[in-house]
Amino acid sequence: MSLVSEALKAKDKESLTPQHRLESQAMLEYLRHKVIATHLSNSAETAYQEIRRLKHRSEDVEAAIAATKAAIVRETAARAQTHATLHVRVQRAEKRQRKRGGTSS
Repeated sequence: MSLVSEALKAKDKESLTPQHRLESQAMLEYLRHKVIATHLSNSAETAYQEIRRLKHRSEDVEAAIAATKAAIVRETAARAQTHATLHVRVQRAEKRQRKRGGTSS
């Protein structure tokens, strides 16, 4: 970092030696790559967090779908039970009617 300090202290580029210029350019290139790498790392972390958030949301949606399917199954079973109960009652009523000798309407 002393080379960077020396480069910053110089009043203009002409006061730098060719070796200092090369070293300063190399340091600046290194820092530029470091900044890019940090930015990419931060972007990757942000993307990872977004994927996790979407995964949790997807799991919530899947749970809601499963709960809805279960409710539909329960409702269908309840309706089938009601239908079966009514069917048995109608059959009994028809049987009683036949025993009495009448016709059912």
